[in-house]
Amino acid sequence: MKLKIIIPRKDHEVYFIMPPEGFKLRDTQNMIYDKLNELHPGFTAASCIDIKLFEFNKTRWFMVTVMAGETLAEYQIIHKKAILYTNTSIMANTKNFTINAPERIDDELIGFDVRRNEPVSIPAETVSISNNQIFAGRIEKIPSMHGVFNRRKPKLIIAVASVFILLLVFLSLIFTSVKTSENTVIVVPDREENQLDEKALLPTAFAVLADIAELFLMENGVIERWQYNLANNSEVTVQCNGISAFTAVAIFEHIKYLTLDDIQNINYIEGKPATTIVLRAKHDVYSTPVSYAFTGQEGIFIAAEELTGLFINQNIIINSEIFPSTGNRYMTYTIIYTANEERLINSIDIMEEICNKYPLFIRSFDIAASRERREFTITCAFSYNEALDETAVVPNDKKQKIPSAFGYKPVSYSTYSFIAEQVPEKTSLIGTIKDSNNHTVFYHDSEGKIRIRSSW
Repeated sequence: MKLKIIIPRKDHEVYFIMPPEGFKLRDTQNMIYDKLNELHPGFTAASCIDIKLFEFNKTRWFMVTVMAGETLAEYQIIHKKAILYTNTSIMANTKNFTINAPERIDDELIGFDVRRNEPVSIPAETVSISNNQIFAGRIEKIPSMHGVFNRRKPKLIIAVASVFILLLVFLSLIFTSVKTSENTVIVVPDREENQLDEKALLPTAFAVLADIAELFLMENGVIERWQYNLANNSEVTVQCNGISAFTAVAIFEHIKYLTLDDIQNINYIEGKPATTIVLRAKHDVYSTPVSYAFTGQEGIFIAAEELTGLFINQNIIINSEIFPSTGNRYMTYTIIYTANEERLINSIDIMEEICNKYPLFIRSFDIAASRERREFTITCAFSYNEALDETAVVPNDKKQKIPSAFGYKPVSYSTYSFIAEQVPEKTSLIGTIKDSNNHTVFYHDSEGKIRIRSSW
């Protein structure tokens, strides 16, 4: 297996360049070199560049990686035949890159500025003293096509003349041929290459919840709080009790699209384990939907009006709504509501209907059960993606198991039955009521008055 290395920011620079209107791909190198002369301090003939073309939110961008020639040569000599990456080349190739706000990755800030609709990759203001790299543990699973400067190059044999004039001629040839340098790599992915990397879509929030609820019921575990959020690296967090670490490892082996990421401290309450279990999607096999920004609040008004109307018809209590705004970067519409066990199932039915009718999907879904397990407080955030196909609806029998997984138990009422019983002579028996504790007998005495007698 080839060695894989991430080039730290101190040894390279990255620029995202948007081509001008009417741009032709054959003009790529000329356009990129002109831009680098403006953007990159010290850009010279000895600089090596790697160019890759991306499309983010229907806009084309060139990701241009720049390294000093001697620095790249050093990597290629010391780490012979190694596959080279940058944090930016890894992040830009992730499926959800356009929904991730710029975040610190080692000594860089990398992500997507939704407000300006542009990718971001800049050095961090403060340099980390740690040599650890965030992607180091996952680098073996990252495809080589997501790397940089990895095209094979022919060996160059350089003859240096002793005569000064010949040396000048030789150097001038190098400088004039820079635009066809062997260290310039242009990669323009086509549709066929992208299709080879397609993955199955992660099941919906409701399908994931139903699958895990079923497993908890099988093991007599109880969910205290459920958190599903596609914006997190670990998409599912379950606060629960009655599930040991060994049991958690065993039951989650049955879910093909999730992997157990973490089991936090286990506390024992009345002899039962209580813990927080963190689950992560298997990103090498499954992808998550991409969230796109709403064009404005008016983009959600019709769907929100229908959703709240259906909730009110089902007596579901709506606490608040949060519309797309600058505060959430126009990425989500959120509704917070309260429901009992029956209304919880109804709300899921309604939201599945809304997601299949409008270009929406559930980006986050948070459920907390009340102490008595009679009510649930739910926070649900919708995101926009018009490219998603109609999603499968969770079968009703699986939905019905969700409240029980949160510890809900149907109310049991005492049953009463009338029975015949011996009563004193000269009385007229009316009847008895029997409960779990005693018999209460109603009868007429000899004077015609109603009397009550309890037998314990």
